[in-house]
Order: sequence, then C-alpha cells, then structure tokens
Amino acid sequence: AAQMHVAGVFNADPHPGNILVSTARMAAGSGGDGNGAGDDEAYDASVPVLLDFGLTKRLNHTQTVAFARLVHAAEESDIDGLLQSFDEMGLKLNRYDPFEDMAAMRRSFSDTVPASEAKAVGRKRRAQIKEQAA
Repeated sequence: AAQMHVAGVFNADPHPGNILVSTARMAAGSGGDGNGAGDDEAYDASVPVLLDFGLTKRLNHTQTVAFARLVHAAEESDIDGLLQSFDEMGLKLNRYDPFEDMAAMRRSFSDTVPASEAKAVGRKRRAQIKEQAA
C-alpha cells in the first residue's frame, strides 16, 4: 500500500523471489543514522531489496484512487464501483460481463490456501455469495 499510495508505484509481481533482504552490517563510524547517533556501534541495516521491475507501473493520483476503488469494490462485491474504477483507469475490455470481471477480481485479491483446502474454501465462498445475493 505504501508503494502505491506514497510513492505512486504499483508492482504486479511482488512474490518472495522478487524481494531480498540485505543484512549487511555497517561498520562503526560509517555513518550510523546520518546525524551522528549510533556511529560508534555496528548495527543491522536490514533493508528490503526489490528485484524485477518488469511488471511495475508508476501511477498518477487519479489512477491510484481508481485502483483503490477497484480493490474496495471487489471486497464489497460492488459491480457499479468496479465498472467506475475501470472507466477511471481507462480500462477498455473487448467484452461486457461485469459479473465475470467481479469474480476474477475477487479471486485475484483472495487469500491463498493449501491445495488440500481449496475445494472446501471454494464451496464456502460460493455459499457466501449466494447468501449475499438472497
């Protein structure tokens, strides 16, 4: 969220293979926190290192708000909000099936589960959707 809402960057491929953690230790007197504090002791400068920016896009404010609307609409099963977010992002589809689009967005943003539990989770989700529709 901070990448997108603070830096204006969306990374569509943030899996663990694209994120490393640098654990290089800084030598005493090598800068510390930049204002002299801690310069006398070595400290762990664990810093995330992001790799593979092939599926990264810089978003302007309008696109960031539209993407936030898309995520919220998917969570709330709000078809009108989803279609509004598509329009605001300039997304043009060559078909019109907002219910299929909603199902795809909800799958994309859903939690992952072990394969052994996937069928039971799917049944539970379908039951919840039917209950909401009733």
